[in-house]
This record gives sequence, structure tokens and C-alpha cells, in this order.
Amino acid sequence: MPIFVLNTNLKKSAIPEGFCNDVSELLAKVLQKEKYYFCAHINSDQQLTYAGTDEPAAYGTLSSIGEAIIGGEHNVAITNALYPFLEAKLGIKNSRLCIVYHRLIGSEVAFEARTLSEMK
Repeated sequence: MPIFVLNTNLKKSAIPEGFCNDVSELLAKVLQKEKYYFCAHINSDQQLTYAGTDEPAAYGTLSSIGEAIIGGEHNVAITNALYPFLEAKLGIKNSRLCIVYHRLIGSEVAFEARTLSEMK
């Protein structure tokens, strides 16, 4: 269950309608997983500086269980898709964007009233 969270100093009005759905579709395509399992959340209007300025910037995380989604070549593929997407949709330059990947343990994530390790 991939969870994408983006924190940005952009105003809410600068976030295109449907952004969370669009980023979920992109990640589902790159990772070849059903969109049903994706969660996307954007925190706009954040007090965020990057490289000492308050120009448009963002810091995000992509968290998921297992090596099948997070790690190595998967992170490269995600980065290659996500950075141009975020620049096109939000106008945030690559030099003002940081994404951190987190691999989660299935027993520590719940969905549909069960931990993900129970769903196997």
C-alpha cells in the first residue's frame, strides 16, 4: 500500500484540481500496481524554505511495504517519473524538490481493518 505525502509552500489555490488522483495514477502505472491501494496526500501552504529561500519548493515521502515497490531500481524509476510530473503540474523545479523513500513493515500498517501482513 504505497502512501505518497507531499509538503509544499505552494498555496492551496496553486494545486491543480485532481492532483492527488493524478499522482496516484502515475505511481500505479510506474509500479504496475492497482490504484485502489494508493494513498496520496498534499499539505499545501506549509512554512518551508529550501536552499535559504521561500521560492516554490516541496519535500515528499513515498512509503510502502516490501522491496517489490521501494528500493534500488524501483526508486530510480519512480524518481524519473515523479520529478518531471511534479515540475509540470506544480511548477516546482527539480533543484527545489526532495523525495524520501521509506520501506514499511507489513505488520505495522493497517488497511481494511487488518494489518498488511495478515492480508497475505
